[in-house]
Amino acid sequence: MLMLLAGIVTIGLGFAITIGLLIWQSTQQQKNDAQQYLTQTAYTNSYLVQRKLDLALTVARNLGQNVLSLRNSGHADRGMADTLLKNALQNNPDFLSMSLAWEPNAYDGNDAQFAGQPENDPNGCYVRYVDRDTAGNVVLHNLTDYETPGSGDYYLLPRKMKQEVILEPYRYPYYNGVEVLLTSIAVPIVVDGTFLGSVTADFSLDTLQQLINAIKPYKGTDYAELLSQSGAYIANPDQAQVTKPAAHADSLLKAVSQGVSIRTSAEKPVLKTASYDLTIPVTIGNTGTPWI
Repeated sequence: MLMLLAGIVTIGLGFAITIGLLIWQSTQQQKNDAQQYLTQTAYTNSYLVQRKLDLALTVARNLGQNVLSLRNSGHADRGMADTLLKNALQNNPDFLSMSLAWEPNAYDGNDAQFAGQPENDPNGCYVRYVDRDTAGNVVLHNLTDYETPGSGDYYLLPRKMKQEVILEPYRYPYYNGVEVLLTSIAVPIVVDGTFLGSVTADFSLDTLQQLINAIKPYKGTDYAELLSQSGAYIANPDQAQVTKPAAHADSLLKAVSQGVSIRTSAEKPVLKTASYDLTIPVTIGNTGTPWI
């Protein structure tokens, strides 16, 4: 009788251990599958974000190079520069506006000729921007705040740093005063170490927000975030958090500034449970200020 009971107990214990092991292996496999899927999703979508930013960089770089070529060949015509600027915006419907600004006399040396003339900068500098009117037509204007710290950072920062700059996302009233969350990418025009001017491309972040908010990596329960170079939310499931600083941003930004991804496990307020996090840097030209 004792031997029979011992046999039953032994068999029962062995079955429990086997079942427990199978459940653990299955759980581990599900966890590994989920993490692998999350990694693929994160890298795919970070590439899509980077591609949009790279487009703005490419358009701005090309415009700057084309106008610089006019100057270098002795054909620094302002009307031609205006046309190139307007065409660049016209050909990129996702852009809200663009600007092309030169240091005093750096473009054609004729600032004095244009100073005080209608539809020109008071000092005659070539400092233009284009946007769209309510009918969608491209309209040309003169820049007025390019020497003002803060509102003129699109010009002041590339001049100071002599490198590409992406501005911290900000709100601006486009089209009938409706505020739009956007960012500006600025590309300096530098020759032999001398800053001559800059080109900017401004675009709404709405498309990127829609892209990020649509990401539901695993069975629709997870989510994605996009943070700026300062650690402020650009996209978050809670819209009230957009433009606010993320509590966990400092350590992430420090790590991704070296171009590495980060994997962590922590409880997320939105999910209210432990989660697997993957943070990937989104490199933006040679700005040195990645998004995550």
